[in-house]
Amino acid sequence: MPAVVARKSPLAILFLTVFVDLVGFGILIPILPAYAKSFGASATEIGLLNALYSFMQMAFAPVWGRLSDRLGRRPIIILTALGSCVGYVTFGLAGSLWLLFVARGFAGICGANISTAQAYVADVTTKETRARGMGMIGAALGLGFTIGPAIGGVAAHWGRQTPFFVAAGLALVNAGWAYFALPEPERHASRPARGLHTFADALRVPTLAFYIGLFLLVTYAFSNIETAYVLYTHDEFGFSEARNGLMFTLIGVVLVLMQAFLVRPLTRRYGSERLIVAGTLITGLGAVLLVLARAWWQIIPPTVVIAAGTALYSPSLSTVISVSAPPERQGEFLGVSQSAGAVGRIAGPSVAGVLYQHAGHVWPFLTCAVLLSVASLANAARQIRHRHTPTAR
Repeated sequence: MPAVVARKSPLAILFLTVFVDLVGFGILIPILPAYAKSFGASATEIGLLNALYSFMQMAFAPVWGRLSDRLGRRPIIILTALGSCVGYVTFGLAGSLWLLFVARGFAGICGANISTAQAYVADVTTKETRARGMGMIGAALGLGFTIGPAIGGVAAHWGRQTPFFVAAGLALVNAGWAYFALPEPERHASRPARGLHTFADALRVPTLAFYIGLFLLVTYAFSNIETAYVLYTHDEFGFSEARNGLMFTLIGVVLVLMQAFLVRPLTRRYGSERLIVAGTLITGLGAVLLVLARAWWQIIPPTVVIAAGTALYSPSLSTVISVSAPPERQGEFLGVSQSAGAVGRIAGPSVAGVLYQHAGHVWPFLTCAVLLSVASLANAARQIRHRHTPTAR
């Protein structure tokens, strides 16, 4: 059945689709650690719970990307939204820790669809407008990240299971919205079938291989913050789930404002590569400032700094990877990048949970700062080298 809404901008429709999807995901952020703790989970097990989600994303991101290259972007987006609905319901009805792991794994499978959304952007934009499209997707992610945690914090007052059922309802709405409103990109037609050597093919493109590796590194680093943040603010400053929800709302507001209004003009002036250098360095600085806080209100400025840095490097990395990939294999190669990011999200939460529990509460953040500094320096060095050898790309 063709999409009912065809006259509206495909990017605007995709923006709303991704936004609703991320609201459902964001609802879980402030309440997931406490929910897992109610089943007796330790900090290490909470890290493993997050890692399982990312492991399934790693396995399925290239699969969804390849299927979207062959079958279409729209069917994959609808199917994964319906699957997310099932995963959220299972999470809310879980009666034991092992069932939480089952539900989290299934949610990871369905949450591996970001490469499909990015491939959709690549289908409906040119190389010159790609940064704008990726920035719009980033703004949708940020806006969903803004509203979702706030909803989760409020919904938790009616029981810890309530946010999961709210997320399930939003995922169902998202599937319906995509079914009736999201058109299939015209440029997707007549894509040739490809073999299964997706990872090897992607790594044969030098620029693509470098930035996929960089994406893995920065995602691993940021996952240390993502996992430890709620535990740290609760243990060190007594933050409630509602207050952590507000902090994630603040992060989302900064992400939306930066990616909606600043990323595009900054990209035109400085280029995506330089924004990656600046964004990773700024995020690492925010992680250091976070552990220097001695009062709850001192957490706010570092949180803003971390969000601002992430808003710079995240869509810029997606843009560079997309531009470096062959047009007919956008879904596959963007899936490889998301799979690499999932590797970082597997290792990051696992290591962060162990560091937090056994080495000290500040170590996940310091680890993040060091690795992001390495990423920034590596990318800066690459730019300097390629400035003198322009044919090396």
